[in-house]
Amino acid sequence: MSTSALTPTEDGDLKEQDPSLSEDKVVVLFKPTGGDTPLLKQTKVKVLRSAKFVDVVSHLSRQVKRAHVFVYLNDAFTPSYDEQVGRLFDWFGSGSGGEGEFETNGGSARKKKQMLVVNYSAQQAYG
Repeated sequence: MSTSALTPTEDGDLKEQDPSLSEDKVVVLFKPTGGDTPLLKQTKVKVLRSAKFVDVVSHLSRQVKRAHVFVYLNDAFTPSYDEQVGRLFDWFGSGSGGEGEFETNGGSARKKKQMLVVNYSAQQAYG
């Protein structure tokens, strides 16, 4: 993982180390897929939009204590590891319809949580 862009914190957040970097972050939600996939204590992390997806995968690998994990977006495909997390969030993040997007729940409206859902598995799960 690139130490200039991200470092894990005690609460599970991936946090920038260089204060000159942008504060713009996205929330990544890790969801286990498959029977023997280890569960995480911290399932949500904040990641800089400019970080590469490989940084997210490296962090996840360390958390599940595996040399390699299989990761998927939309329960179907693995994006390029060179892709920026911010772009993946814009394209595939839940609730990515914009700042003003709301969800109704029994007549009351509340703002949707926007996050990038990353399914992970110890074995190949799809395809």
